[in-house]
Amino acid sequence: MAGDTSWIYAVTDDGKRHKIGHSCDIRRRLATFQTGHADQLRLTSAFAVPRAKARAMEEYIHKDLGHRRIRREIFAISEEEVRRLFSWAEIRLVEDPLIGGPVPPDWSPPAITRDGRIVSA
Repeated sequence: MAGDTSWIYAVTDDGKRHKIGHSCDIRRRLATFQTGHADQLRLTSAFAVPRAKARAMEEYIHKDLGHRRIRREIFAISEEEVRRLFSWAEIRLVEDPLIGGPVPPDWSPPAITRDGRIVSA
């Protein structure tokens, strides 16, 4: 269900530092960040998660990257590393009941296109 979906995302301006967070609306979040940022920001990667698990999964990723933290939610991590981490996290963490609880039985991830458009929910 689309209303029960959140996104774990990584945003960068230089490809070397990434803000990693979660949001129900990535486009709105990116627009908010862009307002206060001089350089053009872009989404490196994102994956859908059940909303109930989003905060716990974000915290797990932040803790895993603690040694790469620059400040708060900004990490010294390359685009390739983000893509590998998110690929692993999408497979491993979404289904892990110990991280944010079990996946709701009626939840399924929406399909997205390469350019980030949601095509089904």
